[in-house]
Amino acid sequence: MKAYPLELRQRIVDAVDNQLGTYSEIAEMFSVHERYIYKLLSLRHTTGSIAPRPHGGGAPAKLQEKHRNVLTNLVADLTRRSPNYATS
Repeated sequence: MKAYPLELRQRIVDAVDNQLGTYSEIAEMFSVHERYIYKLLSLRHTTGSIAPRPHGGGAPAKLQEKHRNVLTNLVADLTRRSPNYATS
């Protein structure tokens, strides 16, 4: 899931700061879940920023970079030899 744009985050925080409604009303106004507002305000409180945090990781790559390059070259070579193979 992609992070919400910084502009949207700022508009939500501004709405909260200007008390334009309850958290529930503001969430509905911006089509986000109310819980997101709590998380966004918590992020601002702990980091001083509303920018999204970096991606937390995920599964490590199965192939090392040199092996990925070899595989990419093999696929490109196969595609050059048999152009119909790539589309079937």
